[in-house]
Amino acid sequence: MKNWISLVAVSVVLFSMCLFSLPPAYAATTIVWDTPNHSIFDGGINTFTSIPQFTVTDTHLAGNGIPNQQITVLVNSTSDPTGITLTLTESGDSGTFTGNVIFTNGTELYGTSSSQTVGINDPSLNTNPNAVETIISGPVSVNGIAVFSTTDNTGIFMNLTETGKNTGIFTNTLHFTTGPSVNGSSISVNGGDIVTIEDLNNLDVENELVTPNPNHSLGGVPSQYGDRVDVVYNGVTGSTFLNAGSAPGGGGGGLIRPGSVLLGVLGSGKYSDIFDPPSIGNDYNYKFGGGITINGKSFDIENYSTTIPQQVLKIGEPANFGFKIFDERGAYTISDVVMYFHFKGDPSAANADTWISWDKYRGQITHDPNNIFNKASVNTKLEGNYIYANFTLVPQKTMPDSSLIMRMWDDKLALGDVPIWGAIVIVDPNAPVPVKKVPTNQYGDYVTLEQILDNDGYYIPNLLNKLHSMHDIYTSLDINWVYDKGTDKLTMVESDKSGNLMGELVCNLAKKIAQPAVTDHNYFLFTVQQLNRQDISQEEQAKLVEAQKAMNLVEELGLVRHNNF
Repeated sequence: MKNWISLVAVSVVLFSMCLFSLPPAYAATTIVWDTPNHSIFDGGINTFTSIPQFTVTDTHLAGNGIPNQQITVLVNSTSDPTGITLTLTESGDSGTFTGNVIFTNGTELYGTSSSQTVGINDPSLNTNPNAVETIISGPVSVNGIAVFSTTDNTGIFMNLTETGKNTGIFTNTLHFTTGPSVNGSSISVNGGDIVTIEDLNNLDVENELVTPNPNHSLGGVPSQYGDRVDVVYNGVTGSTFLNAGSAPGGGGGGLIRPGSVLLGVLGSGKYSDIFDPPSIGNDYNYKFGGGITINGKSFDIENYSTTIPQQVLKIGEPANFGFKIFDERGAYTISDVVMYFHFKGDPSAANADTWISWDKYRGQITHDPNNIFNKASVNTKLEGNYIYANFTLVPQKTMPDSSLIMRMWDDKLALGDVPIWGAIVIVDPNAPVPVKKVPTNQYGDYVTLEQILDNDGYYIPNLLNKLHSMHDIYTSLDINWVYDKGTDKLTMVESDKSGNLMGELVCNLAKKIAQPAVTDHNYFLFTVQQLNRQDISQEEQAKLVEAQKAMNLVEELGLVRHNNF
């Protein structure tokens, strides 16, 4: 019996040794990316970013005496679960395989002799609404497009022409050629090249892959900002996540991705038309009212950027922002709406450290590192071509004057920005902000103010011409005008009856063009009192006055006075 027990024990030990000496099945395969996060424009030519790489290790294939074996992997993304297939070649007999990808918007595969439309959507360059304008691109340009390829990394520049009067959309046709590059139109390529199209204004890029591609371990993965990109092999998945800097559209993105004002890359039969991006207050062809509502107060946004009277938000009190957004193909096409504020430096999406977004697929996303708000929510409603996006925020910290930037893009990633300058400020209700009290330059009577401005040589601003009867319009508010000719600015200050600041609007004053001085001898002054024909002495006196005026004129002109004059 003892020997039987010993035999069983030895069998168990030997079985255990055999069992645990084998590596677990899941440990036989690993997939590791070069970094857990990638920018969506990584892999561009002349962008100082390397081509994203992943490594697959299959220990079952290591040391088997068969070098340079090949495996097939699937690479897909949140935007494209179907993905692409790559064939990887083993490095010697190591069991390790490497692959490279670029992150493309759509397939972005173009033949060596293909053509495509590239362009930008930048309303700020639409300086003349009555003319079709051109953007000149070159080595010292700050606007326009540069194109580089693996074959020609010196690249070319492309001028852009507006698609019509007042569209703000500028395009050109880019050609691929296997011959030499032609500046302004054609970039030299070979199959397997990466082509990078760069916005010279913000350095965002769009990367493409040229076919036929002889490198079967390099591919273009259809993907967007925020996607997870997976490599799948032998039941194992390795992932990297795509970012665009500190915020959606901040510091990253391709030509037609979030974060760029680029219209993007069209052509190869993918789209037959150029669509206007989503907009607030106008659809680039006609204007509509009620674009923005802040705490129940409506503002018409008729331009690509605008200034509204600054609205005061108070700590602890909910602030409601409503945006009426139009898309010509229907509200269902709008995929993202973002509100940016609290800027570092010049107001731009890239400089905003606080933002709240609504994403069609991911819902609400809030980025508030300074904890300015303790609550934030977003809800949307679709009606025909309009989407109504409502943001509710509860401030918990004060915030100095801040502009807003509204950014919207659709399912084709056409993007529109609407800057709203100096829109909000957050105050502590227990420390009310008083209206500026400067007795010498604050006026409540616009008529007096107009006279002062005229005497000081300024044109009367349109704001004063439009708002003549302020207290008829704002019955519950006080309106005062702060004028300081030393700064050439005029400020409309809006306060409640307790003297708390409700908002203010600043406009610039323009000096009149100086006219040559003219001596006035009262030659042509006329009285409103009509002469009495029956009063001969009055008539004679008037004649003497007019004769004296004539003599003064003769002397000034240097004419000879005749004795009988």
